[in-house]
Amino acid sequence: RALALNLSTMIPDGLAWVIAITGMILVAGGVLYLWFRWNYQSEAGTCTLILATYAGTLTIAWHSHFYLMVPLIPLLVYLDSHRVLSQSVRSAWLLGPPVWFILVYLLDPSRSRNYFGLGMLALSLFLFAWAATWLVRDRKINESMFQT
Repeated sequence: RALALNLSTMIPDGLAWVIAITGMILVAGGVLYLWFRWNYQSEAGTCTLILATYAGTLTIAWHSHFYLMVPLIPLLVYLDSHRVLSQSVRSAWLLGPPVWFILVYLLDPSRSRNYFGLGMLALSLFLFAWAATWLVRDRKINESMFQT
C-alpha cells in the first residue's frame, strides 16, 4: 500500500493502486503456494520457507522499514552458514541499505523518507523472489532424486 501512495505522486492514483494491489495479490499467492506445496526435506528448505514468508509479509505490509527486517538476520545467518545464500543475496542484504540510504540522502534529501521505504520494499521483494526461486528449484531437485 505504501507503494501505491508513493507511486501516486508520479502516476495517476488509480493506476498506482492497481499496480500495488496486483503486486500484493501476487506475493500473497506466492507465499500461499509455497506453503501448500511445502514438502521440503531439509532444514535449509524450512528456513528458506520462513524467510520467504516473512519477506513476503514485509512486501504487502503497510510499511517496509529496515528495523522490521531485523528478524531476517538469524535466518540469513543460518542459510549463509549452510552455504545456501548466493553472493548477490549477501551483497543486497549487507550493502544495499547503507548504499541506498547514502545515495538517496545525497540525491534528494527532501524525499528521502519515501525513497528509504521504497528501497526496503525492493529489498524485501528481492529476498522473497530469491527464496521462492530457491525453494522451487530445491523441490524440483529433491523430486528428481526420488524419482530415479
